[in-house]
Amino acid sequence: MKILESFTLSKRNNGMNEDCLYIGNRIIAVIDGVTSKSPQPQNVEKTGGCFAAETISRLFDAMPENLINPLDIVIYLNHHLKCLIADSPYAAQKEPPAASVIFYDKNTRCVISYGDCQFLYQGLCYKDEKKIDIIHAEKRARILQECLSQGYSEQELLMNDFGRKEIEPEILNSFLEYANQKKEYGFAVLGFAEVVPEFIRVYPVNEGEELILASDGYPFLCSTLKDSEKALNELIQKDPLLIHEVKSTKGLQKDSVSFDDRTYVKFIA
Repeated sequence: MKILESFTLSKRNNGMNEDCLYIGNRIIAVIDGVTSKSPQPQNVEKTGGCFAAETISRLFDAMPENLINPLDIVIYLNHHLKCLIADSPYAAQKEPPAASVIFYDKNTRCVISYGDCQFLYQGLCYKDEKKIDIIHAEKRARILQECLSQGYSEQELLMNDFGRKEIEPEILNSFLEYANQKKEYGFAVLGFAEVVPEFIRVYPVNEGEELILASDGYPFLCSTLKDSEKALNELIQKDPLLIHEVKSTKGLQKDSVSFDDRTYVKFIA
């Protein structure tokens, strides 16, 4: 495996990055910690998303070599993350730390995804978007578009996102109801409930070909980091609220450089 480009950055550019890039001898992974909607435990510096992403990175370091089957690997990550959460200050939270993951396994020459990270291969982008997030994003967009029609400025709504405030309790309830549940709006996530085998995505790839793994902090995943960054920056300039061309559950927040943490890695398998 040969790394061609790699980059990770917090949305606030302050070091509190809920994304994690893991590069090992066998595994290359992008891990996207879920932004918590619950209050952070007292006397804890890191968010639940940071805790989940960093823990999964360490679990890759400790992963037994005889774990080959994608289902076994995902179960291993989920089980040990849940155990570590149970022994942490985050255990009392209504919404526990959680994360999505996408990784390349050199031993099987497969990309394995559990959650909503993304993957670019042979010109095609693969992403397992959460249906329930699309519903929440549409509702937020409607609320903010109505605010704009009533005379609120874009800047006022960036400072006070009424749409996000409206949907945030619904996002938390959706997590508790649909995370790792085989329902219409069910979705994959590590750190909560049991793994749903049907939610695991496995993509065989050819040795020697170029792959790109990324978190969903890139709304447009391009074949170079420069182009992915350019597309993101153009979107932020054009629609910082993210309520038009790309609708999101959150927009550009105060003192932020983007709407979400972002991670990108391009390599030769």
